[in-house]
Amino acid sequence: YLLLRHKNVSRGMAMVGAVLFINTSWLGMHFTEGQVSYGSFQLFPWLLLSLEKLSKPKWFLLLSFLMAFFLMEGGIYQFFFGIYMILGLFVLDSQLRNRVLGFCQTHGLFVLGCLVMFCFLAAPKILGVANGLGHRAPALENWSISLETLFYGLFHPTQDVLRAMNNPGSPLRFNEFGCYIGFLSLLVICLKLSHPTFLRKHFVSIVLGGFFLW
Repeated sequence: YLLLRHKNVSRGMAMVGAVLFINTSWLGMHFTEGQVSYGSFQLFPWLLLSLEKLSKPKWFLLLSFLMAFFLMEGGIYQFFFGIYMILGLFVLDSQLRNRVLGFCQTHGLFVLGCLVMFCFLAAPKILGVANGLGHRAPALENWSISLETLFYGLFHPTQDVLRAMNNPGSPLRFNEFGCYIGFLSLLVICLKLSHPTFLRKHFVSIVLGGFFLW
């Protein structure tokens, strides 16, 4: 809600957006599977808001706490998704890039202190993972999904967490790729994307959204 309000969205639509985000199928499917550590993805709007307001030190402090929490919370997806999002915004959004660089130049010692704090907070996870790396053999997995499975994951209203992927030999089930959008939502998205002004204004968000959907 606060992120949308910061983007000058009306109170009513910001409330609608917040409700839709917190009730997204993607989170629901992981919770149904029992992957409760995915709950911290609900804090990602705070990550984006802290980047938007990075002119004040308290927002960099919040960003540091969030990244440490993502790393310590149980899974590691949140931390790397957060890194991808920060790097994506840094590359695509020149205003944010200038804001970050300007903040680091102005508050260099504060930034260094926050990084040290992050390392201390995340040390149990970092040291534990580093200690275990030498005792495991990494395996590269490369799974693909069929168009039928993609269609089901995005548009079928009755999603089933036990539904397996159609690809032979794949161990992944529906909770790994389900992300219900629906035809009505897709129609609204296409209508908005057909307006050049909207496309230019939200280009960075659209590119990042496409990346994470991919």
